[in-house]
Amino acid sequence: MRLTPERAHELVQVQEQVAATITYRSTTTWNPLASEGDCKTYVAQKELQLLARGWPAGALRIATAFVDDGSPQQFIYHAVLLVDTDRGTLVLDSRRPRLVWWDQLRYIWMTAQAHDGSQRWVRLPADAAAVKTALAAYGQHAEPGGGHDGRRYASGSAPLSLDN
Repeated sequence: MRLTPERAHELVQVQEQVAATITYRSTTTWNPLASEGDCKTYVAQKELQLLARGWPAGALRIATAFVDDGSPQQFIYHAVLLVDTDRGTLVLDSRRPRLVWWDQLRYIWMTAQAHDGSQRWVRLPADAAAVKTALAAYGQHAEPGGGHDGRRYASGSAPLSLDN
C-alpha cells in the first residue's frame, strides 16, 4: 500500500478514534463492535474501520507478541494491527497513542496473519531464549483456560490468551 499523506492521516484518525471510544476491559472475544474490550477489541475495530475506508485487506494483518519493554505489562501476550506500506510496516497498538514502525517496538513477535490476505497465520522469527522466558513469565499470571478465541494458527495449535 502506498503511504500517502492522506492515508497516513487516516491511520492516525483511526488510531485516535478507536482509543477514544473503547473502554478497557479484559475479554476473550474479538468483537469489532464492542464499546469495551482489550487489545483484541481495539485491533478488530481498527481493522474494520480501515476496511470501511477502502484499505485493502492484504495491507492489514493482525499480529501477536509478548511485550518486552520492561513496563508493568512485561511478557503480557498482546495483539496489534500491522499495516504494510511501501515505506515499511506500521503498527497500530492500543498500548501507544501514536503509530509506530514495526522494528521500533520492543516485542517478542510470535504470529501474524499471512501476507496473502487469508485467515492463515504464520509464526514469526523470534529468539528461542526470549520466547522461553516470556512463556514462563506469562504462565505465572495467565488465567487458567481463558482467552481462546477460536482462531487457528499455522501450526494448528490454539493461540495463547491475549490479556491486554
